Amino acid sequence: MIYCLNPNCHNPQNPTGARFCQTCGSKLWLKNRYQAIKPIGAGSFGRTFLAEDRDRLGAKCLIKQFSPPPSIYTNPEKIIKATELFEREAQQLLQLGEHPQIPTLYAYFEEDKQLYLVEEFIDGEDLGQDLDKRNGKNRGNGEAEIRHLLQSLLPVLQYIHSRGVIHRDIKPANILRRRKLLSFPSGARACRALSPVQTGAKVKFASFLPASGQFWSKSLAAETETELVLIDFGVCKQLTGSNISGKGSRVGTEGYAPLEQWRGGKAYPASDIYSLGVTCIQLLVGTSLEELYDPFEGRWVWRARLQAVGKDVSPQLGQILDKMIKDRVGERYQKAEDVLKDLNSGTLTFSRQQLATSFKLHIPSPQLLSLPTTNGAQWRCVQTLVGHLGEVNSLAISPGSHILASGSWDNTIKVWQLANGKLIHTLKGHLGYVTSIAISPDGYFLASGSWDKTVKVWHLGSGRLLHTLKGHSGYVNSVAISPNGEILVSGSWDKTIKIWHIESGELLGTLVTPDCVRSLAISPDGKTLVSGSDDRTVRVWQLDAGALPDSPLYSLSGHSHCVRSVAISSDGKLLASGSWDSTIKLWRLDKSGRVSASPTDTLTGHSCYVYSVAFSPDRKLLASGSRDSTIKLWHLDACNSQPIAPMQTLTAHSGPVYSVAFSPDSRILVSGSDDATIKVWRCD
Repeated sequence: MIYCLNPNCHNPQNPTGARFCQTCGSKLWLKNRYQAIKPIGAGSFGRTFLAEDRDRLGAKCLIKQFSPPPSIYTNPEKIIKATELFEREAQQLLQLGEHPQIPTLYAYFEEDKQLYLVEEFIDGEDLGQDLDKRNGKNRGNGEAEIRHLLQSLLPVLQYIHSRGVIHRDIKPANILRRRKLLSFPSGARACRALSPVQTGAKVKFASFLPASGQFWSKSLAAETETELVLIDFGVCKQLTGSNISGKGSRVGTEGYAPLEQWRGGKAYPASDIYSLGVTCIQLLVGTSLEELYDPFEGRWVWRARLQAVGKDVSPQLGQILDKMIKDRVGERYQKAEDVLKDLNSGTLTFSRQQLATSFKLHIPSPQLLSLPTTNGAQWRCVQTLVGHLGEVNSLAISPGSHILASGSWDNTIKVWQLANGKLIHTLKGHLGYVTSIAISPDGYFLASGSWDKTVKVWHLGSGRLLHTLKGHSGYVNSVAISPNGEILVSGSWDKTIKIWHIESGELLGTLVTPDCVRSLAISPDGKTLVSGSDDRTVRVWQLDAGALPDSPLYSLSGHSHCVRSVAISSDGKLLASGSWDSTIKLWRLDKSGRVSASPTDTLTGHSCYVYSVAFSPDRKLLASGSRDSTIKLWHLDACNSQPIAPMQTLTAHSGPVYSVAFSPDSRILVSGSDDATIKVWRCD
């Protein structure tokens, strides 16, 4: 069906394939590209339609049509204000839509004297719909769900506030759960011989694709975890100083909007925090706002209402929510990061000895580590780990091959049992994307770098936060730990590499580079540090000279685009660099840190950016992950022959592959992708 967008059309439904409305004759294609399928919402100033984008292979999108009622059109002041609000939504989506939890703006234009906004379609249900289902049944959300909501949306508020924007209309109806679907590729058939993998309340089963020999997973409900998305930026405003300037106007939704916004038209970052707090208490209790506020006493009574239905929350979360919904602006949290800090304040600092004796991790022996890596072996996907809500762009495996850690753009680190894919911990504390992780050689420390400009050091076994290392003035892109487990290095957008003492968190020094540092690797003997940079070079630094070097030993040129990843083989004789020029270059190293002036080999085969490279510890293989959604395996014994072709191409991911890592025994390969999954591979 095709839907006519003429507001005056009395029969707007048309058969598929029609180009003009059969009732009113209006064109059914906007910009000869967008076509409405059905209306899905209407407000005071317009209508929203589910639509298809012909230039994007019929992908779903949303069309918002500016269509105020006649009473608005006849009032010049009101029509100007309404038009400003509609245009503002387009401007804000253009500015903010790069964030994965904010819809992306595709187009904004005028056609046939109507204004249109086309944006990303979020496939999911808003929290208001979920609340309506629960209302009256004493089925509010649990504390874990509310914590997840705060952990997910507070970084979004931090993001928009840092860009001078206040949303001003946060409520359940403006928070969507984005569904993430897993679909079978063509030719897949069920394979009952494999065991199911439990993920939350959903059960995933594997499916076999005969043509490629790959295994795919699919939920019986065709649904995985969900991601929260903040929508409707039509009433948001730019910040000027600490509050919104200009004449006050009542904007927002009564009950969710704080007093300063609803009465005086002023709004602060704390105003959005108030609205989010009200949303949380309503979802927690699962009832209408009228039942949560006592007008005679002039205060929220959500705690009593919650206890009346036989539920309660921890004192910590209760205090956080109470502070979020204070009437006086000055008594509230002023910044989203302040709420997150209190939310994560359960993480304590312990000495290494205390942690070693107080927290022990008992992990069964892996069951997947029994197959040799022979030259003719074929690698296949044996497991898919699902749980992250954003791209997985960093992976690390513990020395005993028991533990897998993953870092994601959902701001979390997850710690898994490699043998069975069971989730052990979810580490929360970063206020930005987690871009890199590393595990110390003794398996004690886990280090993580983030776009929040910090490095965090965790105790791997317990998941306890030990240190938050501050000093970088830009995003932290990479972290690495020395072979003796004492030194941590971090590379950043601020064009520096910082060197830390991992146990104390002390900053030992800073290396300055000409451009953004994308990747780091330390040689097995701990004497050499290698960095990859946006200036297309690989730099080799000496770490064992007794003092920090002022400059690198070598600057290696050869790539035609930024160097996204570097790795050093286990014998310290080979350096690999992966680049956005779609190639991998191999360089010879010796024990003194000397490196070949030019690459000994250039590996080609990927059709797009190379994001990650990793040597197998037995030095037989090099794995590479790419934006082309593939992993390529290269046999290093072939390095003396030309041309070098990949031994095998692995194709189970549905998005760019950002990270690859081998287990210490070389028998397992793991990969993380933009599709929010981790694939576990082994060879036959």
